[in-house]
Amino acid sequence: MAAVQYGRFRRITTGCTLVFIDTTARVAEWQTRQVEGLVAFIGCVGSSPTPSMCRRRGASSPDASPTNFEPRTIDPFPRPCPCKHTRRTPDRSTKQLATPMQLLLASNNADKITEIRAAFDFLDLEFLTAADVPHIPEVVEDGDTLEENAIKKATTLARETGLWSLADDTGLEVAALNGAPGVYSARYAGEDVTYEDNCRKLLAEMADHDDRKARFRCVIALSNPAGDAQTVDGVCPGIITREGRGAEGFGYDPIFQPDGHDETFAELSVPQKNGISHRGRALAAAIAAWGEILKRPDQGAS
Repeated sequence: MAAVQYGRFRRITTGCTLVFIDTTARVAEWQTRQVEGLVAFIGCVGSSPTPSMCRRRGASSPDASPTNFEPRTIDPFPRPCPCKHTRRTPDRSTKQLATPMQLLLASNNADKITEIRAAFDFLDLEFLTAADVPHIPEVVEDGDTLEENAIKKATTLARETGLWSLADDTGLEVAALNGAPGVYSARYAGEDVTYEDNCRKLLAEMADHDDRKARFRCVIALSNPAGDAQTVDGVCPGIITREGRGAEGFGYDPIFQPDGHDETFAELSVPQKNGISHRGRALAAAIAAWGEILKRPDQGAS
């Protein structure tokens, strides 16, 4: 092999092979090593039956000479480029900013939505309601049970919007009225009525009954976008009072006194009520059952 300098270029020859390389100060040494290895390889291909990277034969070989090589596989780039032309590896330790999971609440009841938001506050969730999703379908609650209504609302909205959906149906079940108003609790006095209208009707129907036992029951359904749903429920037993008391809460709260308390739901603070109420217990069951699903929604609801 012979090398001749021509200004900033160096000519390297071996046999019939001629290569010019740039000898600019920062790259000359590294580039020379690579070309010399390449030239050695080309020389080996011409004289050896095995076309592989080579090394010189030892002095003990009978035909040892500067141009005879013994095949050997070597690293074609034995040293890093001094110009730092290295391949950049992505930093796997960098955490991507996670987008909060969107959870659609299938309810137009502002009081229910407030309670649900408060219960799931510790999770990184973005709550959506019908007001946030355009063209959301209106679901007719025509089921015979609370479970049927909750599942229907959750699965219908989940399929239509492609969002995870949470729905509930709540009923007040009075023993003396054979479980009424039950699934009709929200519209017991008719369509488009107020909370006060429903309470007045119930008190009127209970006027002649000494058995005042009743219970609030809440069923919550969670559905994934495919329409797979699960349910949990919560129950709070108590009695129906003979008159309304308190200004807190909503619905039948002024005339429902939970067991173990002298106050009605409407006389308790929101934290006190949520700690013992049917919805509070159902939400606690939902968190226990679905907390991990809501953190990793790809697990599904089945």
